[in-house]
Amino acid sequence: LPITSTSNSVSGVIAGVTLSLTSPSAGTPVTLSVGADTSKATDAINQFVSAYNTAIKDINTQFAVLPDGSGGGPLESDGSLREVQASLLSAISSSVTGNNGIVNLESLGVSLSDDGTLTVDQSTLSSALQSNFSSVQSFLQNPSTGFASNLDNVLTNLTDPTAGALGLDQVGVEQNQRDIASQISDLQDA
Repeated sequence: LPITSTSNSVSGVIAGVTLSLTSPSAGTPVTLSVGADTSKATDAINQFVSAYNTAIKDINTQFAVLPDGSGGGPLESDGSLREVQASLLSAISSSVTGNNGIVNLESLGVSLSDDGTLTVDQSTLSSALQSNFSSVQSFLQNPSTGFASNLDNVLTNLTDPTAGALGLDQVGVEQNQRDIASQISDLQDA
C-alpha cells in the first residue's frame, strides 16, 4: 500500500504502532519487525494486582475480629460489603475454556491467596507473555468472554444505582441523611 507522510513519523498504518522512518543506504533492503510489548503488559498486570490488593485489603479490615470478639470495622455487619467481597473473589477466580492453556489468572502466574489478595509469579507471567501473547491478550481482552469484560460486568452490577448492592446502599444512606437532617430541623424548631 502506498503511504504518504509529511514527516518521518508515521502512525495509523499499523494499529498501535508509530513508524520512525530513516533513509536507508541505496540498494539496502529495509526490514520491519513488530512484536508485542510484553513490558507494558507486565506493568499493567502488576498495577491491576496492586490496585485489587488495596481494595480487597480495605474490605478485609472491616471483617477483622480479634479472638476476644472485639475489633471489626464500621462496615463489619454490612451485607452489601460481603456481597462486594464475594463478587470480587468470584470475578478474580473466573476462567475460560481452551485458549491454548491461558484460561485463568493462575495460568498467567497470578495466584489467589487465602486472604483474597493476589500475588504475581513474575517468571510464569513473563513466560506466558513471551510464548503465548495472543492467548494472554484474548483471555484478558476478549469482548464477550475476557477477564476484563467479566470484571467490568461485576463492577457495573455492584454499582448500578437502581439494582446494585453499592448503588442501593448509597441511596439508603442518602435517605437516612435526609431523614436525620429533617429530625434535627424539627427538634430545633420545637
